[in-house]
Amino acid sequence: MHGCEKDRYDSVAGVLLQRLFLKKLNLIEARRLIRDVCNIIRDGEHVFSESINGKLLCLGWKDQLVDRFSFELILYLIENKLDGDVILCH
Repeated sequence: MHGCEKDRYDSVAGVLLQRLFLKKLNLIEARRLIRDVCNIIRDGEHVFSESINGKLLCLGWKDQLVDRFSFELILYLIENKLDGDVILCH
């Protein structure tokens, strides 16, 4: 990944984490939430933010943690994943 792409990736990750912090998640919880969203998407059953929240609720997360914008940020991070990134699932 080139320097500009990495800067953009880091910026998107920072915005996402700030949004999750505003929802009262700490860093460890935010990483777990993102990993759970990755796993849900990988399973291929839920591809919209509304259905993601329903599945997260079944996993024990609070209701409506992932709004549409945060969902799009997560999708961006998945599509542009850096090798070894600790935020995303492998």
